[in-house]
Amino acid sequence: MATDLDSFQVQLSSASSGGESVTLRLLTMNCWGLRVISKFRRERMEAIAHELVGYDVVALQEIWSKDDFEVMRDIAKSLPYSHMFYSGVIGSGLCIFSKYPIVGSYFHAFMASGGIFDMTKGDLFAGKGVGMCRIKLPGEGCHLSMYTSHTYSRYRDSQLFEIMQFIHYTRGRDLVVFCGDLNTYPKMVGLKLYSKCLDLEDSFFHGECTPESCYQCQNCHTCDNTGNTFGKRTPKRIDYMFFSPKASCGYAMVDKEYTHVMKELIPEKEYNYSDHVGIEVKVKVVKDSAASQEILGDFSFIDNDEKRIVLQEIRASIEKKRNQLRDGNPFITIDGIKRWITWHLIYAIVALLLMAFVPPVLNIFTNILWAYLILRWMRNFAGHVMELSLFAGVEANYRDICNYLSSNGSSLVVPENNDSNGDETTTLV
Repeated sequence: MATDLDSFQVQLSSASSGGESVTLRLLTMNCWGLRVISKFRRERMEAIAHELVGYDVVALQEIWSKDDFEVMRDIAKSLPYSHMFYSGVIGSGLCIFSKYPIVGSYFHAFMASGGIFDMTKGDLFAGKGVGMCRIKLPGEGCHLSMYTSHTYSRYRDSQLFEIMQFIHYTRGRDLVVFCGDLNTYPKMVGLKLYSKCLDLEDSFFHGECTPESCYQCQNCHTCDNTGNTFGKRTPKRIDYMFFSPKASCGYAMVDKEYTHVMKELIPEKEYNYSDHVGIEVKVKVVKDSAASQEILGDFSFIDNDEKRIVLQEIRASIEKKRNQLRDGNPFITIDGIKRWITWHLIYAIVALLLMAFVPPVLNIFTNILWAYLILRWMRNFAGHVMELSLFAGVEANYRDICNYLSSNGSSLVVPENNDSNGDETTTLV
């Protein structure tokens, strides 16, 4: 470790004294590392780890096993600094590897994630959220805040709003990179939180490429690509890397190059690295005297009409989810609780009458019916109680947006946006 630190000090001295730029090679990838479910998990994790050589900072998602993280850390020795974000029962699935020292880390768990009725998705146990590592780059006062996350499609806009706030209040004067599997298509309004409200750039876009054009572009897909051995659904772009063009620490990120990596089969194997591809972005970090004049601490994500319109659109989307949760949970109101108890008492009485009056030869069927009803009532009761926290989380985000808008006297009308919610199916995980 002493050798790594000595080498870093040499780079630091060279960059600060000579004003030389530093080129960063960044990677983000969803590794699909679910125990039992993911095929060839250990072999794929080792293969991915071998591909990490040469990168400066790597953010991975769906590394659910600590053993996989340890194996990858042992193999990727060119990235001596690493951090795994622990959360929930099985972990957040997020981790970051770095060539440069990680001087701090922080994790925020989403207020609204999976419920008991979403058990097949696993979000109830994962404790998903957004993780951040602060990395000391070569150059005096040059730090990179690397953020990574993996959102759940049922609550994506609420979660994306939480991520936006998290980045806003923790970025400080640092350069910013935000990446991960956002389960969000390019035209959806949630991504505007980063491009419009946080002034981050989507590293994919170039020239005349826009969210509208790349929506149909075959080259932009990052998940379930055609020919992928694990891809069973429609190809789509749901993985992203955003970055800040400049920061008030006096540095800027320029000359970015975007590439998809690990698209092919693993050498000498008959399967891919993951059902996702990796996103590699090369950026050059340079001194920028103009950037040092910007005070990001005073930056507001509601300081103009364009940003407030984005928040209005997000508010409409989150309100829709809020109303769905309210309508689907009888325990939200006193009247709902009364109706739930009344109907279940009626079911119980009917079941008991059946047991009392059917011939003895049919008792076995009535007992099975009674057992089924009891199990169903217990499941529904537990599910509705646990989903109260989901409602509270979405409600809190909705109230935050309302407060932000009202405190600035916003009276803007929400424009019609048919793509604000996009595909509401839960096939994205």
